[in-house]
Parts: sequence; structure tokens; C-alpha cells
Amino acid sequence: MSKKYQLIYADPPWAFSNQNTGGSMKSSAQAKYTVTSTEDLKRLDVNSIADDNCVLVMWYVGAMPQDAIDLVKSWGFTLKNMNGFVWNKLTVNNNPFFGMGFWTRAGSESAIIAIKGKPTPVCRSVRAVGNFDPQSLDEVLAHLCYVGTYQNIRHSQKPDEFRDKCVELMGDVPRLEMFARTKNKGWDVFGNETVDSIDIPLKSAEQTDLPKPQKTRKKRNPAEQLDIEDQIARDSTATNSVWPIEVMNIAKEVFELCGITEITEIQYQELCEEANRQRLEGHPTDSIIDDLVMNMPTEKKPCAA
Repeated sequence: MSKKYQLIYADPPWAFSNQNTGGSMKSSAQAKYTVTSTEDLKRLDVNSIADDNCVLVMWYVGAMPQDAIDLVKSWGFTLKNMNGFVWNKLTVNNNPFFGMGFWTRAGSESAIIAIKGKPTPVCRSVRAVGNFDPQSLDEVLAHLCYVGTYQNIRHSQKPDEFRDKCVELMGDVPRLEMFARTKNKGWDVFGNETVDSIDIPLKSAEQTDLPKPQKTRKKRNPAEQLDIEDQIARDSTATNSVWPIEVMNIAKEVFELCGITEITEIQYQELCEEANRQRLEGHPTDSIIDDLVMNMPTEKKPCAA
């Protein structure tokens, strides 16, 4: 039986959708370490290694909150706090860090707190920044926030104090650090930058919450010959009609003008597709018919005068 964890601390290598604005790729995450798409992160079966009562503390990119929320849900956890931990960054001179951003310049990072089951904090002194009345907040969630001000270190690496605060919050329980840079006492690790990494199984195709491919209509044999009257002059209410009746009428007139009495399914579909395209672009019916007649394949019978 695989080990189950009551505390999981994760710093996923988010694949941000934009390159760094300077164009050199020296300041982007891709330039510093291997990043992973959100869909690939969802494939990790984190739920299978989490205890029935488990806390997830997960750092996320401020510009990608929906990705973080979706990932938490995919891993089997319920979101409780978007700012459970907040890292206020400082420069080497202890000045507020002036980061990047499309709206405001970021100077902090946040970690989500999410739960599986009903985990219980062992410490009630890990508090939120500022003053608040504990009686006005949820008994548990009021204390699940910690703000620390530490110097900015190497790209994406978080101060060790936050890892320590997780233990202070939940106690000396079986715990795992995901995407760890180093192995620390008391912690199991998962990631390609440390030794002794555990294995996290991947979800099966049925478990993965990826978009399901849409079913396509079964196509007829392309060589199957169709009677034009039966194929084109369908009632518009027929359940197997593919094209609007106006499009089918255009196709019927084109074939009649060209003296064509027998067509393949592919020819019919291509003609209807082109007629429908021009119709959606707002071309008048007479103009569509003229254009289609002029461009009919020459191997067919010549068009009537």
C-alpha cells in the first residue's frame, strides 16, 4: 500500500502563456527550468497519494488564477483560501521588489490552501497579515493565512520559512513537497531536481478531465452514387438533412444547369459547402449559382446554354 500524505506542499512549474517582454527569454520561467502545461499537471493522480484528511498548499501564478483553481479541483481538493500564504518580495537591498505584470507590477506571490476531507490545524497562531476579529471569521480558515517578507531568491524558489510554517500549521504529519528543489528533513519529495523522488501515478484516460473529442458523423462511401433528386430535394424537416434547404436548392439548380445527372457524395458535399460559405458571406443567390456553374469540373457534361 502506497504512503498517504496529510500535508502536500507544491510549487508547480507553471507554463506561462507569454514570453518575457524583453524578447531574450532570459527572465522567463522557460529560460530557468522545465515548465509543464496545466493539462499535464492535471494528469498527476495526486488524490491517490493524499490521505483522507489532507491539506494542499500550492503556489500559483497571479496571472493564471483559473488554471490554479482547475488544478486544485483536478487533484481532488476543495479550495479554501487563495492567499493562504503570501510572499512579499524584497530586493537584496531590502526594498520592495518591482516585478512584472500587464496590469500592476507584481511584488508578491500567493499560495492556495485547499483541503481533502476534514484536516485540523494544530496551531492557531499562524495568522493573516493585519488585524482582524477572529470571531467574525470561520474558526479554521481565519488562521490559515501567513504573510512573510523575504528577499527575492533564485527564479521561482520560495523561502524555506513557508515550508516551516506549513509544519507549524499542521504538525509533524506525513508530508510531501512536490516539484522540490532540495530535500529537507521530514519531507518526502517529488520532482526531477532532487534525489529519492517518489513516483506519482498518472491518471487513466477515463480519470483525466480533459475535453472529450466531439463525435463525427459517419461518412458514406465516397464512391457511392446518388440520385440527385433524392439527394438534393429533401424536405427541410428531415432529420438526416445536413444543409439548409436553401443550400440544397442552389446545388440542385447548379447541377441541372450543368446537365449533371449523377454525382458522388464527395462532389455533393463540396458543392454544398461552397454554396453555404458564400451564402453566409451575404452573396445573393443568383451570384452564388453563377459562380458555381462557372467553376464546375470540366470533365462533366458542358453546361447548358
